Amino acid sequence: MMRNWSTLRGKDGAVVGAALLCTCISSGVQAVWIPEGNVQVESHYDDNVRLTTDGGEESAIVTTTGGEMRLGNVTERSEVTAILGGSLVSYTAYDGFEDLHNEDVEYADIRSSWRGTRARWGMDGSVRRDVLLETVGDIGNPLGTASGTAGGQSTTRGSESGRVVPGNGDPSVGIDSGSTEEQVRRVRTWVSPFLGYQLSEKTGVQLGYTYLGLDYDKQTTTGLEDSKSNGVSLDVWNQVSERDTARFGVRAVRFDPSEAPESTDAYEMTVGWDRRLSERLRISLDVGGQRSERDSDSYSGYLARFNLFRRTDTGAMRVRFEHSLEPSGYGDLVKTDTLDLNYEFGVSDRLGFGLNGNAYRVRNSSNQISDQNNDRDYVEIGPDVRYALTTSVHVGAFYKYRWVDRQDEGSGSSNAVGIQVSYQPGGRPI
Repeated sequence: MMRNWSTLRGKDGAVVGAALLCTCISSGVQAVWIPEGNVQVESHYDDNVRLTTDGGEESAIVTTTGGEMRLGNVTERSEVTAILGGSLVSYTAYDGFEDLHNEDVEYADIRSSWRGTRARWGMDGSVRRDVLLETVGDIGNPLGTASGTAGGQSTTRGSESGRVVPGNGDPSVGIDSGSTEEQVRRVRTWVSPFLGYQLSEKTGVQLGYTYLGLDYDKQTTTGLEDSKSNGVSLDVWNQVSERDTARFGVRAVRFDPSEAPESTDAYEMTVGWDRRLSERLRISLDVGGQRSERDSDSYSGYLARFNLFRRTDTGAMRVRFEHSLEPSGYGDLVKTDTLDLNYEFGVSDRLGFGLNGNAYRVRNSSNQISDQNNDRDYVEIGPDVRYALTTSVHVGAFYKYRWVDRQDEGSGSSNAVGIQVSYQPGGRPI
């Protein structure tokens, strides 16, 4: 499975790998690293595994076998977590005409930050080699909070969402999901260093840089196009009260698709408010304007981000909505509306339920060079139940519904039901 890691697009992968290694080393020779690992086997039946829209549904049994290793180090002045994982996706009982090939997925991720008396700096990054069909997903934030926080309050800089200008909050499913019916290899490279400074007891400023590289195979048959995005940001925040934080942010990004003759420049300005309503309930809202320019074409529109987090005695709920510009796999910056919902509920120490949903709507931005594949709607939602046989062994069952509407092809849906078993040495009950 890991033998194909060497096929990673050389320069980008090497740069990120070196950056991740340097970040780990810089955390200190005497740092105590706490390792955690897990292995998991998941198998499900999908009645439309390609999510086709022409009525020719093709079913299959999809089995994913994978493992992950995490290394964490938390001190009074630093937080570093590194992840290395991989899986093998295999297809059986497939009833279609074009073969589905077994695929491997590998990823590496790091989240890191250090604090001085007034300064805070760090770097987040990941390299993910996956396939656009059944395996698109994101690596969750191992630190459990939005990266690049300042003064205990989230800024608008960091997340693993893949947007041109990343928003605040948990990662979304991303707009590559459901974009093609073919198995297309994708390499996604993301690096985001940041530097913050506490100007006073209640006011701080943060500078950030974000690089996002998207590389696809089979570009000639699918229309997918490689691209690179480079962005800089400046955020200023002020803790208005013990419960409220106000912020202001500006950012500029250059989006470079491989086939387009011109780059696209995008700009954004936002104001935001973070409110801790109670010890268990927190909301944030950012609004502003955005503009993109390519050659003689331009687009202007609004930007909005909303996040809600609620914790209970037995679970937690997260809701995130965003309207923004994102880089499309088809070579354009596109208008997107994305919605993520995650709800976890523990009945007991052993039994737990969850509901996870992701949705997006993508449209070409006005007057931009456009591709008909950009106009697309996607929904993925489903419940799951988990039971802890022991502190280390968990079993579960889930159902997942997917629906897509590709404007130039029509709509289609799929239903999947499956089971999973996971093992985590020294793990905890649900």
